Amino acid sequence: MNSIVPLEQAERDLRRQAFEPHAAPKQDEAAKLFKIEAFEEITFSGREEWTVKGLMPSQGLVVVYGPSGCGKSFLVTDLALLIAQGEPWAGKKVQTGSVCYVAAEGAAGFRKRIAAYREAHGLKREKLPFYLISAAPNLGTDKGDLEKLRLSIESRPKGLTLRLITIDTVSQVLHGAEENGSGMTALIANANVLAAHFKCAVLVIHHSGKNVENGARGHSSLPAAADVVWSVKKDEARGVSVVTVEKAKDEIGGLAFDVKLKRVVLAVDEDGDEISSLVVESITEVVGVKPKKAAGKPKPPPSANLLMACVREALGAHGREIRSFMDGPMVRAVAEPRIRDVYYERQADKEPNTIRTALWRGIKNAIDRQDLVAGVVDGERFIWLP
Repeated sequence: MNSIVPLEQAERDLRRQAFEPHAAPKQDEAAKLFKIEAFEEITFSGREEWTVKGLMPSQGLVVVYGPSGCGKSFLVTDLALLIAQGEPWAGKKVQTGSVCYVAAEGAAGFRKRIAAYREAHGLKREKLPFYLISAAPNLGTDKGDLEKLRLSIESRPKGLTLRLITIDTVSQVLHGAEENGSGMTALIANANVLAAHFKCAVLVIHHSGKNVENGARGHSSLPAAADVVWSVKKDEARGVSVVTVEKAKDEIGGLAFDVKLKRVVLAVDEDGDEISSLVVESITEVVGVKPKKAAGKPKPPPSANLLMACVREALGAHGREIRSFMDGPMVRAVAEPRIRDVYYERQADKEPNTIRTALWRGIKNAIDRQDLVAGVVDGERFIWLP
């Protein structure tokens, strides 16, 4: 069992490390890292707060999610192109700037979408500060492609301020990492690093879960970490996509918009069939929409109590501090085999195969319920409490 350092001793050790001359950082380095501002120097500019007034912050994480076929990618493409042109979106003022769109899935379809937008708006070959990366960078681990992506974005032609980085879609940039565990937390960290580095908004497009009413797929850490969350649903009866602002930074959520799409014919193929795509035709604000209540977590079955007790016991006996994801917080986690040891010991009277199956299913279901988080550190799988 790991030895536990008494709190008083830990405080003395930290005090000695922080204040002894040989351990102290250079004062100029510390001042740059943790700059002190006097009261009279603290200022705020309302102009710099929003990229889309009241809807999208100038810096932070934005999540747009919905089921397949609801029109979310067409909506985001329209939004990004209007930011690049400095034109209002849904009647809301935007801050003009450049946009970098990471089309991690369906790049060919995205190119057709741009052609349809040009045709619908008569843009032809006008230059816009809109840049496409048709690839799927690995943002699901702390040793992925973040640095390469940053360098690629920095290589764009300089000029207008970068306002928006769009990542389409979350599942494609996780590269197989767990949506209910370390993959999602790594993505959040990577997106926040990009937002802080470029001082812009980073918008990720994500899918709903199997039950659309339960919100975005995967771990709840994504909407929790986001500054803004929009849901998109298809209203077949009215022929529109409905965008609901479920969460807005420093604002009250609950705004909603009807988005009408129209078909644009681009060409006719050799068989005489039309080649077409969709563009946003109109956006109308819906009055009197109430904010959506967050969906409750599924209630765990009685068998989950034994597993959670084993996890807590293993954490107490064998847990150690690990970094949950790049630049993320330290968490107390335990290697999965240590949980297995405790679980087997408590059920020594049962058949081993039955215990093994129950443990595997129990951990998977706990991660799906977001009662546990899993991640791989140095090739070994660790489990921790969210």
